Amino acid sequence: IGQLNARTLAVMAVAACILGGIFCSLSRGAGLAVVGAAIATVLATLCARGRRVRLWLVGLVGVAGLGLVGWVGMSGQVQARFATLLDQELMAGTRIPHWRDGLAAAGDFWRLGSGLGTYRYVYRPYQERLSEAWYYHAENQYLEALVEAGVPGLGLMLLMIGLVGAAAWRLLTDDEGTAGFAFGVAGVFALASQAIHGFFDFGLYVPANVLLFALLSGSVSGRAVDLRSDRSWGRFLSLGRGGLAGPLLAVLMAGGVLWACWETRRVAAVETALRSARFEGPPGEVSAESLTDAIERVAGSLARRPDDAEARHGMATLRLHLYRVRAYEQLQRETGVSGDDPRLWQATSQIVLHARAHHFHRNNQPSELERLRGEPVIEEHLGPSLEQLVLAREACPLLAEVHVTLGELSAVLVDPAGDGVHIERARRLGPSDLGLLFRCGLLDLQAGRIGAACESWHACLSLSDRYLDEVLLLAGRHLSAVRTVEDVLPESPALLVRLARERYQADDQEEIRRLLAERAGRLLD
Repeated sequence: IGQLNARTLAVMAVAACILGGIFCSLSRGAGLAVVGAAIATVLATLCARGRRVRLWLVGLVGVAGLGLVGWVGMSGQVQARFATLLDQELMAGTRIPHWRDGLAAAGDFWRLGSGLGTYRYVYRPYQERLSEAWYYHAENQYLEALVEAGVPGLGLMLLMIGLVGAAAWRLLTDDEGTAGFAFGVAGVFALASQAIHGFFDFGLYVPANVLLFALLSGSVSGRAVDLRSDRSWGRFLSLGRGGLAGPLLAVLMAGGVLWACWETRRVAAVETALRSARFEGPPGEVSAESLTDAIERVAGSLARRPDDAEARHGMATLRLHLYRVRAYEQLQRETGVSGDDPRLWQATSQIVLHARAHHFHRNNQPSELERLRGEPVIEEHLGPSLEQLVLAREACPLLAEVHVTLGELSAVLVDPAGDGVHIERARRLGPSDLGLLFRCGLLDLQAGRIGAACESWHACLSLSDRYLDEVLLLAGRHLSAVRTVEDVLPESPALLVRLARERYQADDQEEIRRLLAERAGRLLD
């Protein structure tokens, strides 16, 4: 204790503040990473040749960090947060099921991957459980690397971990200088913390984290290469000095940084334009003027980034919403209805247009269909919206919402008989999206594809009964009781019995009660 000086105490205080801040962030992955990295660093240092570790100093830093958590009044929150690690039910309902979806996607993309940055689009067709979240990352860097870059990408990541770990170990065992030993300790701790945290989060996708980690990894590797005169093993860590390889790599990296800055600026412009736009709301909440301004902003950002699928979809949605506002105003003038009549707003929906187009097609009324397409408000707004949807599909064919909207508009503007392929794609790309599945079933019903409608509604109700009332109302109008019970309702005896008891109690509903009871009995058997 008498050897402690101001510098040592200051370093311990800074380390304690960092430790306390990590726990106060309430990140369970970060907490596990810092504890695991501390243990790994202590063990590596103890195993290093001729080195001693003042374990009591490490323990004192830990106690001070935890004391800081209590001092700022967050000990209860931290304790409650980390107690969830032992809650098996909670853990089984969050990341673990999502990792299963990611592994299913990896089974199809293990050779070369789906492409960097595509995870958020690729995993969704494999998700067959109810989940309202859209994961931009896998919450597991190893799994995300496997999906996006395949086995080669994951192999490069593991190779990097092994090489940097070997360099840090060489500094711990062979470098006699204090600075070299400090580099080794920093390298082991940084590598261990990020390797552990990578199992639960995506920290290295945050620019500040990856820049610091790259700086530490390069420093550790460079010092390890210069450590000994025998550098035969160092060729795996460094290009060596002399020649054109080093300057050429530096130029390429600088060019990559400049390109990334330019690309980030374009992405930021698109995201800013989309964030400032309103995509929903009746005319009383969103005016045509505000929608026009938003369309101009998004169009300006798309001029610099024309292959952005989400921006294209946003543009199509804005133009579709502008059509609805203009059509609402036109209906008000034609009908003389004043005020906010919800029936007028509902009549402007593209789903209603889809139903009208199929009605004209089934009844062999091509002139009426052409008259519908020729309405000025439809020509002015829905045509450009359809063009944007096609461009969005070309940029990224995995957005289910794009395909279902393509089905709605193509039935009106192109061919009512050709919308089925778009709706089928949407159903396959969004097997866990309740609203999408209900919408696909409604569109198939309007098109006369009864079997496909039953399939969509069955999948929707198998996930949740949120749309049960709407489905039963539509099925009661268009389907027989036998088909509703056998093909639409899910394999849930409890739900079937509840419907028989609560919904179908009238004397004239005895037949459907019998059908529900019989199916529930077969399922129980």
